[in-house]
Amino acid sequence: MHSEAVSDASAGTCPACNAADFESILRTGGIGAPRTLIACSRCSLLRILGSPTCTNALTLADALHFSGPRGTPADRFYRFMLARALRPKLQFLSKALLRKGSSGVVLDCGGGDGTVARALEARDARSLSVVGNLGEAIHAYHRQGVPVVVADPSDPPLRVSMFDAVCRLRGLAHDEDPVSWLQSARRLLKPGGRVVTQTFDSGSWAFLITGSQWAGLEGQCARYAFRAVDLEVLLDFSGFQIARRTHFFPLLNASVWVSSLFPGMDPQARRAPNRERSWRMFPLDLLYAFLVLLALPVGLIESVCHTGSVLMVEAEPK
Repeated sequence: MHSEAVSDASAGTCPACNAADFESILRTGGIGAPRTLIACSRCSLLRILGSPTCTNALTLADALHFSGPRGTPADRFYRFMLARALRPKLQFLSKALLRKGSSGVVLDCGGGDGTVARALEARDARSLSVVGNLGEAIHAYHRQGVPVVVADPSDPPLRVSMFDAVCRLRGLAHDEDPVSWLQSARRLLKPGGRVVTQTFDSGSWAFLITGSQWAGLEGQCARYAFRAVDLEVLLDFSGFQIARRTHFFPLLNASVWVSSLFPGMDPQARRAPNRERSWRMFPLDLLYAFLVLLALPVGLIESVCHTGSVLMVEAEPK
């Protein structure tokens, strides 16, 4: 990719190595303001320079609507797809809670609608979700029935080291300073506790091929485009060492391919602006699922070769 020096003062310094020099490697011109993908000249951490305006957060109107009865075929099929996508993440997180001395207490930062917290409680874990807005809190409490705190997920307002695991399954790339969240997570862990995080890996084949259309850039929300080595550097800088990592998410990797090649087909993107789920969604959901199945062999090969778009890491304090 062509690169050029970046002189914009808004780039600041790199959170991984404190360098102030960046190079522009890719410009994105999708929905919203144009943004530029820049790389640190010292450690090559990829950042997204621009004005991130996240529009996917659940509003109060969304929460009141989606907390009501949901019985259409489109709704049931959508929840079925979400459950299939969530299962491997929960399996990875559950293993972090099976170690000796763990009582299964989890802090879920950026838990959104409480789906993860509810699924963890079904596995005999106890959880607390920290969500970023009132709409998500209403949905998590009313629909999922999980305890929830409304606060900045990147800076949980808790001061007691009482958690066996602190997880961040979405949103780490949205933080202005991801090191700050990692340091907060370290403070909240019990002795022997673990931090578990999931990000999109910009070292994946999908990113190399689709470029600015890659779904792992997370729309207008993301500030970073992490690679596996970037996450390792950030964890090391924050006082963690990696205990486990995995790219083995064939279904999720396949869905990233489909969402990257056909952005308008993504179920979440289609639902977010409409605030409704009608019968017209169902055929599109079925077509999306069919395309994901077609891409599944590619997602499986990526997973085996550790080049998939989805990366999960479990780390322990040094």
